[in-house]
Formats: sequence, C-alpha cells, structure tokens
Amino acid sequence: MKGYLLLRDGSIFFGEAVGKENILGNILIDEKGMIKVECPTTGKFGVVGTTLLKDHNNMLLSDADFECLKHKIENNDLQGKIVTDNLPIDFHVYDVKTYIPMF
Repeated sequence: MKGYLLLRDGSIFFGEAVGKENILGNILIDEKGMIKVECPTTGKFGVVGTTLLKDHNNMLLSDADFECLKHKIENNDLQGKIVTDNLPIDFHVYDVKTYIPMF
C-alpha cells in the first residue's frame, strides 16, 4: 500500500506502507541503527527502512530517501507521522503541526 512519512519540518517521504496504522510521534535512531517513529503515549512504534522487518509497522523508503532521513535525524530532534490511509494530507499536516512531543 502506498504511504508516506510526514515530518514536522514539512518534509515528506513517499514509500510503501506495510502496516495499517498511522503512527504519530518522535523520530529517532535506536541502538541497533533502526529509524523508529515512536508514540510516547501509547508506546506503539513503526520502523522506517529500506527492507521489510517482521512484526513491526513499517514504512519502506528508497535508499536515497532513507539516507536523507538519517542525516536529518542526526542533526535534529524530529517529530512526524507514518501515514497509511487515504485521508487528505491536510488532515495529517494538522496532526503533525499540533503534536506536543514528550521527550
């Protein structure tokens, strides 16, 4: 299913959404080097990568987009949303722009 990763800074990365849930939260690189979008309230998370990982909500990106995203994370605290539905993008932009992060 087509999906995208929307960042609070306005960046958008189109890819393939494997999970069925939208996930809004903090974007980070974990100790294994995986990029995760993690909701601090629910504890749910999605993994962003270039290959499919079992048992996770995933967003698959091209190699170039993945490297660009990794570079953005290294320099900033980012918030964003994995989007898997067909609602208008304005709906998701509102979510991301009004999200109050819990670090």
